[in-house]
Amino acid sequence: MGRGFIKYLYLLLLLGCSTGVLLAQSNERDLEKIEADLISGKNHLLLEELQKKTELKKNQLNPLILAQYQSLLGDYYLNKSDIELAKKYWDLSSKTIEAKFGQNSSFKAFKYNNQSKYYGFLIKSDSALYFAEKAVSICRLKRDSLKFIRADKIYKQYGYALKVRHIKQKTEAYSCLKKANSYYDKAIKEMPNEFEKTNQLLSNIYFVKGLTYLYCYVNDSLNPLLKNLHNGLVALTPSYTNQSVISCPSSNNTFLNESSVLILLHFKIDALHNLYLQTKDLKYLEACYEHSKTAFVIWKNFFSELKTEEIHLATEMYGAAPFS
Repeated sequence: MGRGFIKYLYLLLLLGCSTGVLLAQSNERDLEKIEADLISGKNHLLLEELQKKTELKKNQLNPLILAQYQSLLGDYYLNKSDIELAKKYWDLSSKTIEAKFGQNSSFKAFKYNNQSKYYGFLIKSDSALYFAEKAVSICRLKRDSLKFIRADKIYKQYGYALKVRHIKQKTEAYSCLKKANSYYDKAIKEMPNEFEKTNQLLSNIYFVKGLTYLYCYVNDSLNPLLKNLHNGLVALTPSYTNQSVISCPSSNNTFLNESSVLILLHFKIDALHNLYLQTKDLKYLEACYEHSKTAFVIWKNFFSELKTEEIHLATEMYGAAPFS
């Protein structure tokens, strides 16, 4: 698992959903919707509007909102693998914060978190972990101002940095990834109260939490892996509440984000197949088949809506998952 694998994971984790919101809105719930819509790449008008909003010389936006918009643009270009353009917007975000709140404010957690993402993309594991730890140390202070800092994102990035370090160094696998898993649990706990239990960011955390079992826990890892992947699917399907790990949402469901659903189904199909090989229990093979049928229908509908330039990236991500 090398550089290509890490960048592949970044692409998976930064996918969003199309929700459609106005930039005039400014609370955390609205910012999450803007983030999901932007990262999905489906709303090109939003990208153009966001760039105009952030590049005004005399900007009237609240500095915190402006900084978060700039940071979101950085995430967008990270998703496009343009790391230097991503860094440009992350640096602008940092300058906006420092101009308003000074060099030593708690809001430097934003800066450190983005620096960790930058070095993580470059597979510079020590630097990625160093800046992630600095961001986490600010979250631990629990000052009143921290209510404006998304601790769940910072804990998630810290857990990711731990995994990057393990994948590069291939040492202390169990302890390193177990610690990463504990920070994904913290991220779930720190999700803002106003967020619903059905949302993209929660699904992302369940997905990466599941990956710690896939790549680390060797004893009975398939069952907790399946549980986390299934929770990720539930978080993307508003009308679906079945908690059985072998159950599958119907392709007729309305999903927050079809691309993320395909990714989760891809991993879940593999896990179910491996559990069948391990146990020889036909219920897992039958579940594998049902999940594959659902994935095939979603795949067909999803790809019919993609633009030409998006087809290659999508094919690279999902491979032949529904057909294998």
